[in-house]
Amino acid sequence: MTAKQTIVWDLDDVLNTLTESWLDSAWHVEHPEAKISYVELRSNPPVQELQATREEYLKSLDAFRLSPAAQNMRPNPLVLAWFERAGDQFHHHVLTARPLHCVPGAAAWVFTHFGRWVRHFHFVPSPRAGTALPAYDTTKAALLDRIVPADIFVDDLTENISAAAARGIRTFLFPQPWNRSVLAVDHILAELSRSAAAEFPHPHISSLPDSPGENITPLFGASCQSETSNPVPPATSHSTESIARKHFP
Repeated sequence: MTAKQTIVWDLDDVLNTLTESWLDSAWHVEHPEAKISYVELRSNPPVQELQATREEYLKSLDAFRLSPAAQNMRPNPLVLAWFERAGDQFHHHVLTARPLHCVPGAAAWVFTHFGRWVRHFHFVPSPRAGTALPAYDTTKAALLDRIVPADIFVDDLTENISAAAARGIRTFLFPQPWNRSVLAVDHILAELSRSAAAEFPHPHISSLPDSPGENITPLFGASCQSETSNPVPPATSHSTESIARKHFP
């Protein structure tokens, strides 16, 4: 009998619809003059598109994460339907990057909607002023080194995908307006289903162009800004805060 593979899932903007829900339910209410739409976001964090400071963005996002609206977010319907069909063919971990005070609600949301299949919840703390925490996992890649075995990793940020692929993990870049994924969600889920009884001796990035310069048609309208495909540098070469502030909202 073939051993079940382990999938590590990002939470925000993969299992849930955080950015879209926050933009519609919070930012546009707080800033009625803002006309930016979800599909026009070309970066994450989207401070340039919002014409806001990072502090303004994080204050609004964290408040939404703690709100009833966030707890009432529906799961991504395609992903939830896939779990109902094929979730029992894998082991599942969830790995998110959030400030500590926003983690309890996130964990409750995960186990409310995906608790039939998910048995492990992990987080890398995003830094916030006035919160000092032990610095033993400063990136998702560092934590992935301790999730054994992590066979497949699904995330919406290219730098996280590249760092996981550099560790020999099969990866899928989940399509969002701010990345250059070349696979639609249903195609990624179909690939996961096909991998249930297979082994992959040659891990690869499954949803990125073959080269950073390849011309593609993004899934969300106009071309996205180019993103590096280089792995995240080792945590030992940067301070905890500098790494986390670069990658984690």
